[in-house]
Amino acid sequence: LDSAVMDSNYIHFICSNSATQVSESMTNDTGPNAIMQQLQSTVNSATATLSYFLGTGFNDTQDFSEAISSGLESALGVNGWTKLADNLMNGGQMVFPDQITGVNYSQAVSWSLNCVSPYGDPLSVFLWCIVPTLNILALALPKQVADNMYTFPHICRVCQKGWFNSNLCVLSDVNITRGGSDDTSWTLEGLATDWVVSFSIVPLITNLMVTSTDNPFMFMKNDGMIDYLGNLCAFDLRANNAHEKVELFKTLIGNYPRDFFSPNRLGNHISDTLNNTIRRAFALGVS
Repeated sequence: LDSAVMDSNYIHFICSNSATQVSESMTNDTGPNAIMQQLQSTVNSATATLSYFLGTGFNDTQDFSEAISSGLESALGVNGWTKLADNLMNGGQMVFPDQITGVNYSQAVSWSLNCVSPYGDPLSVFLWCIVPTLNILALALPKQVADNMYTFPHICRVCQKGWFNSNLCVLSDVNITRGGSDDTSWTLEGLATDWVVSFSIVPLITNLMVTSTDNPFMFMKNDGMIDYLGNLCAFDLRANNAHEKVELFKTLIGNYPRDFFSPNRLGNHISDTLNNTIRRAFALGVS
């Protein structure tokens, strides 16, 4: 455990504050309702053959309405479509809300290191500029496995207190600029004394979920939310923090009976149940 979380097992970089950016985005993708699409397709097919049905035994629109209702029951496996079929025959159009098709949470992290040697001798340039750059390259470049073959680069664990934490990520978009902004920071031996190394962090697991209060036990496995809350609170996430997780779990369990059986919670549950029952009773003309 000590070897996994000790400070000495991490490489520390001092980043430029102005060039360090961490942004987050959360999106919910929506699309047409699948039931609506199937229903509309069934209605369109029935309407397209209206002339055929009327010419081969259907005496009036009531017969055709019953045929549509029967077709809907066969296609969708539900009953009570007679009234809906009548409305469709009179030119009615179904209105269904779109459905959620996917959820996405992403993080964009970019960092920049200003590696400046205070002296122009080779040793200073090596320690202050070359060593930090080679550490970045060792983490970002693929690993050689044969004369002309390579495999994937290292998977890293990266943490910046209050900014970002990822247990599985890779370094990407590494850019190295030597010589300073005006390209004049060079020694007579051709060594650059001012290096700018920028790179991005790409998390391999991106999820952010809210745990239901009905099951607080699941929160202990909700690593994405735990990391997110830890960042908000500037909590040091380099260690496993088992003690803090236990204390948090005890707090959740201690508050669970009070929260679950609170008058407001029970009142809201009864109100929601009644509202849902009323909505179902008057749902979109379906008997």
